[in-house]
Amino acid sequence: MTSGLKSGKWRQSIITMRNATAAALALSTVCFAAPQSFAQDVEPLHAAVVDSTRIQAEALVWKDLRVKFKAENDRMVEELRKTQSELEEEGRALSEQQSILAPEAFAAKRDEFEAKLRKQNQVMGQRKQILESALNEAQRRISEQMQEIVVEIADEMNLNLVLDGARNKSAIVYARADIDITKDIIKRLDERLQKVNFTPIVEK
Repeated sequence: MTSGLKSGKWRQSIITMRNATAAALALSTVCFAAPQSFAQDVEPLHAAVVDSTRIQAEALVWKDLRVKFKAENDRMVEELRKTQSELEEEGRALSEQQSILAPEAFAAKRDEFEAKLRKQNQVMGQRKQILESALNEAQRRISEQMQEIVVEIADEMNLNLVLDGARNKSAIVYARADIDITKDIIKRLDERLQKVNFTPIVEK
């Protein structure tokens, strides 16, 4: 009888294990079926890469902007250097007058000179801000044209992902040369936009 009880318990254990195994398999089927079903709904990845650094270095419109910015920046620096030289000369002349002017007269001239210095610093800050604002606006117009070209090429090639290799170097481990669309972007950008308006407006 004891043997029968043991045999019955053994069979019951086997049945329990089988039920548990079946339940586990059923659970695993459910768990893995969902991702497979989800994967079937996901559009296949069609990616391309671009090199924005190369575009900025080679595209005609970016070269045009660099030339214009340098010319305007050099002109501004020269004007500020000239004004600074004049103020330095005025400061030296004022120092020489300190010994011959009455304290009140010298203090008045010194205050006037310091006001000129503050005004000059203010002008320098404004000119720099105006130059940077004009540069940002020109860059924005070029970037908008580039974005239109990227979207256009993506539609033509049925791409759903375009990565900038210059900005996301750590994100790209490997990319085939035939998925690099940088050259195509430069070609179309050169055809559509060779020059960009860059005119910093300085209030008189």
